[in-house]
Amino acid sequence: MRTSARILAALILIPALAHAQRGGAGGSSRVRGDPTADWKAVLGANGGGVRISGKDVENLSPIKLFVDKRKDLALSDDQVNRLKELQSKVVEQNQSSFKALDSLRRESQPPAREPNDDDRARMSTARHAFAATVQTIRDSYDAALKEALPILDETQQKAAGTLVDKQRKDADDMLRDKLGGGRSGH
Repeated sequence: MRTSARILAALILIPALAHAQRGGAGGSSRVRGDPTADWKAVLGANGGGVRISGKDVENLSPIKLFVDKRKDLALSDDQVNRLKELQSKVVEQNQSSFKALDSLRRESQPPAREPNDDDRARMSTARHAFAATVQTIRDSYDAALKEALPILDETQQKAAGTLVDKQRKDADDMLRDKLGGGRSGH
């Protein structure tokens, strides 16, 4: 699980650092420390703030995915009920983290004026805390997944594994895109 945390951090930080080192939008001739810098270009199209909510992260639950794809997985009513109970437990366990994500999202937003050093520090700290909180939630999802798999039979587990792999790839792409600074193609 530590490896996935490092990978997530790298996926988030490397594009942001590379983007910042280039001086913002491609082709910008901004001089380091230039007080007339185009901060909207430096911070990216979304103004540098996180564009993902606690609800978005809540929807990344593999247990929720199984319940939503119950027909594809051919789940019995008993299996669905057991998975719903597990999903409720996971949501309850992470409720404070989901609320924290929404607070951190607001903290990561730039001010209406040109950001000063304090604003940039606040925004950066909020983005890092956001990423750490997302990783904590994802770790709890991994633990819940280990509880959920024995509920499924062997055939269902194989199909569920394929669904989870696709969900993780899509989630990683979404998180990289919406955490601010990690715009695709840059």
